[in-house]
Amino acid sequence: MIKTVIYTIIHLTLSPSFADNGDMPLHYKANCVACHEQMVSGNAEVLYTRKDRLAKNYQQLEQRVYYCQEQLALDWNETQIRTVVEYLAKTYYDYPIP
Repeated sequence: MIKTVIYTIIHLTLSPSFADNGDMPLHYKANCVACHEQMVSGNAEVLYTRKDRLAKNYQQLEQRVYYCQEQLALDWNETQIRTVVEYLAKTYYDYPIP
């Protein structure tokens, strides 16, 4: 609960878009990276750069982000989800953003 409140406060004080320097969104770093590092014993990027990726297009990527945030009970709002999807689409997948 406290973790959720802290992330909400951080999110509300920052722009919902990416930082100008291209840094990853804080809510992504705090949740997704930590979980993915546990899944692959270290390098979270392996899940995005492997040949047999689960997300083959932007819509599937968006579905994966929704799925993950629901599984972790993160209660992200639409802006937070969109920010993560767009970050991943630009950074790892090179998918056009609708």
